[in-house]
Amino acid sequence: GVSEGKFAGEQNYKCIVNVWHIDSFEGGVGSRAEFLLRRAAEFEKKRAGVFVMVTALTAENAKERLTAGELPDAISYGYGLEFSDFSPVDTERESPFGSAGGDVYAVPWCMGGYAVLSRGELPADQALENAVVSKGRTTQPYAALALSGYTLRDYTEKSPLDAYYRFVSGGADVLVGTQRDINRLFSRDEEAFVTPLGGYNDLYQYFSITSSSAEKKAYAEEFIDYVLSDGVQAEISRLGMFSPY
Repeated sequence: GVSEGKFAGEQNYKCIVNVWHIDSFEGGVGSRAEFLLRRAAEFEKKRAGVFVMVTALTAENAKERLTAGELPDAISYGYGLEFSDFSPVDTERESPFGSAGGDVYAVPWCMGGYAVLSRGELPADQALENAVVSKGRTTQPYAALALSGYTLRDYTEKSPLDAYYRFVSGGADVLVGTQRDINRLFSRDEEAFVTPLGGYNDLYQYFSITSSSAEKKAYAEEFIDYVLSDGVQAEISRLGMFSPY
């Protein structure tokens, strides 16, 4: 944890809100942790005396810290991370995900999406041939394919970067990938047909509140509301990602 002592001399000092950020899937272009750090700096100017510390961790690091008894005040995370002891988040944003018993426990702040990239138009029967499937540790591209009506005739599965390179080097005619692959392609001025897979999506980055302090919970909610505000959500496209709203 961060020493609160060095901030205590600041005029109007109220508290430090510790936010852990964990990536569980590839982003678009740019770092989601950096994005949150910049939003934290803006928020601190609006809320004198409240400091938001954003710490980027891997899921493994987070598990180690939790086991050691450390607990942040809020987390930004996706699938593949097991947390418990969430507090309900008091937010204006409506989301069908992360709600239980009328309370919101996880609220998405940005999202990706699955897509099929191809050199030619996709076949009418939606059966993909000579495909490479990009599979991350926690991503479910096969669910996105199946629930969008596609099947695979012959394919290989690779990790995200290897899958992308196989496609751009001509080793496959079709890439089952995500927004990250579309951004990679555009940055190289490569052309491809892009078919979004709208039937299923688990590429969401959520906020949850884990603080045991009522004061910190309140300030964490204010920060979350700031990130969910229209002005900040309009900036998400700069990350090469999408606003869930």
